Amino acid sequence: MQKLSSPGLNFTPDDPPPLYSPPKRSTAAAVPEKPPCKPKGNKTVVTGSKDASSHFHMSKPDFELDELTHRKFADNMEKKIKWVIGIYCQWREHSLTSSECDPRIHRSDLCYPKHLVMCNIAFCLCKFLTEVRKINSDKYPPHALYQMVVSIQMYLESHKIYWKLLDKGHDDLNDLYYTLDTLMKQHTAQGLGKKTVLRLF
Repeated sequence: MQKLSSPGLNFTPDDPPPLYSPPKRSTAAAVPEKPPCKPKGNKTVVTGSKDASSHFHMSKPDFELDELTHRKFADNMEKKIKWVIGIYCQWREHSLTSSECDPRIHRSDLCYPKHLVMCNIAFCLCKFLTEVRKINSDKYPPHALYQMVVSIQMYLESHKIYWKLLDKGHDDLNDLYYTLDTLMKQHTAQGLGKKTVLRLF
Protein backbone atom coordinates (compact mmCIF):
# COMPACT_ATOMS: atom_id res chain seq x y z
CA MET A 1 0.00 0.00 0.00
CA GLN A 2 1.19 3.38 -0.88
CA LYS A 3 2.38 5.47 1.96
CA LEU A 4 1.03 8.93 2.33
CA SER A 5 3.54 11.54 2.97
CA SER A 6 3.01 15.06 3.85
CA PRO A 7 5.11 17.54 5.73
CA GLY A 8 5.44 16.25 9.23
CA LEU A 9 3.56 12.94 8.46
CA ASN A 10 4.95 9.57 7.47
CA PHE A 11 2.37 6.75 7.83
CA THR A 12 0.03 4.55 5.73
CA PRO A 13 -3.81 4.60 5.90
CA ASP A 14 -3.75 1.26 7.77
CA ASP A 15 -1.46 2.61 10.46
CA PRO A 16 -3.13 3.99 13.56
CA PRO A 17 -3.09 7.74 13.68
CA PRO A 18 -0.32 9.16 15.85
CA LEU A 19 -1.34 10.15 19.31
CA TYR A 20 -1.43 13.89 19.95
CA SER A 21 0.94 14.91 22.64
CA PRO A 22 0.67 18.55 23.79
CA PRO A 23 3.92 20.43 24.26
CA LYS A 24 5.45 20.03 27.66
CA ARG A 25 5.22 22.99 29.94
CA SER A 26 7.70 23.79 32.66
CA THR A 27 6.31 23.14 36.11
CA ALA A 28 8.78 25.61 37.69
CA ALA A 29 7.20 28.86 38.82
CA ALA A 30 8.10 31.83 36.73
CA VAL A 31 10.67 34.07 38.48
CA PRO A 32 9.64 37.71 38.27
CA GLU A 33 12.25 40.19 37.19
CA LYS A 34 13.87 42.13 40.01
CA PRO A 35 13.14 45.83 40.05
CA PRO A 36 16.16 48.13 39.66
CA CYS A 37 18.11 48.74 42.84
CA LYS A 38 17.31 51.90 44.74
CA PRO A 39 19.85 54.05 46.57
CA LYS A 40 20.40 53.05 50.20
CA GLY A 41 21.30 55.81 52.59
CA ASN A 42 23.88 58.12 51.03
CA LYS A 43 25.04 55.48 48.53
CA THR A 44 24.06 55.86 44.92
CA VAL A 45 23.61 52.69 42.84
CA VAL A 46 23.84 53.09 39.11
CA THR A 47 21.11 50.92 37.50
CA GLY A 48 21.83 51.70 33.91
CA SER A 49 23.91 53.68 31.53
CA LYS A 50 23.08 57.34 31.94
CA ASP A 51 24.74 60.55 31.01
CA ALA A 52 27.50 61.26 33.54
CA SER A 53 26.49 64.92 33.67
CA SER A 54 23.23 63.92 35.39
CA HIS A 55 25.22 63.10 38.53
CA PHE A 56 26.52 66.65 38.97
CA HIS A 57 24.89 69.99 39.61
CA MET A 58 25.67 73.05 37.60
CA SER A 59 28.84 74.95 38.50
CA LYS A 60 28.67 77.07 41.68
CA PRO A 61 29.65 80.75 41.49
CA ASP A 62 32.40 82.07 43.75
CA PHE A 63 30.08 83.98 46.07
CA GLU A 64 28.19 80.78 46.94
CA LEU A 65 31.47 79.03 47.78
CA ASP A 66 32.41 81.95 50.04
CA GLU A 67 29.11 81.58 51.88
CA LEU A 68 29.82 77.90 52.50
CA THR A 69 33.27 78.59 53.92
CA HIS A 70 31.98 81.44 56.10
CA ARG A 71 31.49 80.08 59.60
CA LYS A 72 27.89 80.07 60.80
CA PHE A 73 26.71 80.28 64.40
CA ALA A 74 23.43 79.62 66.15
CA ASP A 75 21.05 82.57 66.41
CA ASN A 76 21.68 83.01 70.14
CA MET A 77 25.44 82.97 69.58
CA GLU A 78 25.14 85.50 66.77
CA LYS A 79 23.24 87.86 69.07
CA LYS A 80 25.84 87.44 71.82
CA ILE A 81 28.70 88.15 69.42
CA LYS A 82 26.99 91.30 68.10
CA TRP A 83 26.31 92.44 71.67
CA VAL A 84 29.96 92.00 72.73
CA ILE A 85 31.34 93.67 69.59
CA GLY A 86 28.90 96.53 70.15
CA ILE A 87 30.14 97.03 73.73
CA TYR A 88 33.75 96.84 72.57
CA CYS A 89 33.16 99.47 69.86
CA GLN A 90 31.48 101.76 72.41
CA TRP A 91 34.47 101.35 74.72
CA ARG A 92 36.85 102.08 71.83
CA GLU A 93 35.02 105.26 70.85
CA HIS A 94 35.03 106.37 74.49
CA SER A 95 38.76 105.69 74.77
CA LEU A 96 39.54 107.62 71.60
CA THR A 97 38.00 110.75 73.10
CA SER A 98 40.32 110.54 76.09
CA SER A 99 43.33 112.84 76.17
CA GLU A 100 45.44 109.92 77.42
CA CYS A 101 44.37 107.52 74.69
CA ASP A 102 47.03 104.98 73.81
CA PRO A 103 47.95 105.06 70.09
CA ARG A 104 47.60 101.27 69.91
CA ILE A 105 43.84 101.64 70.30
CA HIS A 106 43.69 103.54 67.00
CA ARG A 107 45.17 100.57 65.17
CA SER A 108 42.94 97.92 66.74
CA ASP A 109 39.52 98.36 65.22
CA LEU A 110 37.43 95.18 65.15
CA CYS A 111 35.34 96.76 62.40
CA TYR A 112 38.24 95.98 60.04
CA PRO A 113 39.55 92.69 61.43
CA LYS A 114 41.82 91.94 58.47
CA HIS A 115 44.02 94.89 59.46
CA LEU A 116 44.39 93.84 63.09
CA VAL A 117 47.78 93.34 64.69
CA MET A 118 47.86 90.57 67.28
CA CYS A 119 49.82 92.41 69.96
CA ASN A 120 47.63 95.51 69.58
CA ILE A 121 44.32 93.68 69.91
CA ALA A 122 45.66 91.78 72.93
CA PHE A 123 46.60 95.07 74.59
CA CYS A 124 43.19 96.59 73.79
CA LEU A 125 41.30 93.56 75.13
CA CYS A 126 43.29 93.78 78.40
CA LYS A 127 42.21 97.41 78.83
CA PHE A 128 38.67 96.61 77.72
CA LEU A 129 38.23 93.82 80.28
CA THR A 130 39.53 95.98 83.14
CA GLU A 131 37.36 98.99 82.23
CA VAL A 132 34.09 97.47 80.97
CA ARG A 133 31.08 97.87 83.27
CA LYS A 134 27.36 97.29 83.20
CA ILE A 135 24.97 100.18 82.57
CA ASN A 136 24.57 100.58 86.34
CA SER A 137 28.39 100.72 86.70
CA ASP A 138 28.58 97.28 88.34
CA LYS A 139 31.35 94.88 87.36
CA TYR A 140 30.57 91.88 85.23
CA PRO A 141 30.76 88.41 86.82
CA PRO A 142 33.71 86.15 85.92
CA HIS A 143 31.86 83.98 83.41
CA ALA A 144 30.64 87.08 81.54
CA LEU A 145 34.21 88.33 81.07
CA TYR A 146 35.24 84.91 79.82
CA GLN A 147 32.30 84.79 77.38
CA MET A 148 33.28 88.20 76.03
CA VAL A 149 36.69 86.88 75.01
CA VAL A 150 35.10 83.73 73.55
CA SER A 151 32.67 85.83 71.50
CA ILE A 152 35.43 88.06 70.17
CA GLN A 153 37.45 85.02 69.13
CA MET A 154 34.42 83.58 67.30
CA TYR A 155 33.94 86.94 65.61
CA LEU A 156 37.54 86.83 64.39
CA GLU A 157 37.12 83.23 63.19
CA SER A 158 34.10 84.29 61.14
CA HIS A 159 36.52 86.61 59.33
CA LYS A 160 39.04 83.76 58.86
CA ILE A 161 41.38 84.98 61.60
CA TYR A 162 42.20 81.90 63.67
CA TRP A 163 43.93 83.31 66.73
CA LYS A 164 43.74 81.49 70.06
CA LEU A 165 43.28 84.57 72.22
CA LEU A 166 43.85 82.70 75.50
CA ASP A 167 47.05 80.97 74.41
CA LYS A 168 49.29 81.79 77.37
CA GLY A 169 52.22 80.21 75.54
CA HIS A 170 52.12 82.89 72.84
CA ASP A 171 54.31 85.93 73.48
CA ASP A 172 51.74 88.38 72.09
CA LEU A 173 48.74 86.83 73.89
CA ASN A 174 49.98 85.70 77.32
CA ASP A 175 49.20 89.12 78.89
CA LEU A 176 45.55 88.71 77.88
CA TYR A 177 45.38 85.27 79.49
CA TYR A 178 46.83 86.41 82.82
CA THR A 179 44.76 89.62 82.84
CA LEU A 180 41.52 87.70 82.41
CA ASP A 181 42.58 85.06 84.91
CA THR A 182 43.36 87.71 87.56
CA LEU A 183 40.12 89.63 86.97
CA MET A 184 38.03 86.47 87.20
CA LYS A 185 39.65 85.53 90.51
CA GLN A 186 39.17 89.04 91.89
CA HIS A 187 35.50 89.18 90.89
CA THR A 188 34.89 85.73 92.36
CA ALA A 189 36.49 86.82 95.67
CA GLN A 190 34.21 89.89 95.64
CA GLY A 191 31.16 87.62 95.39
CA LEU A 192 30.24 88.68 91.87
CA GLY A 193 29.70 85.13 90.65
CA LYS A 194 30.77 81.53 90.82
CA LYS A 195 34.32 80.46 90.13
CA THR A 196 34.85 79.93 86.39
CA VAL A 197 37.57 77.70 85.00
CA LEU A 198 39.68 79.52 82.46
CA ARG A 199 40.56 77.20 79.58
CA LEU A 200 41.88 77.46 76.07
CA PHE A 201 39.21 77.13 73.39
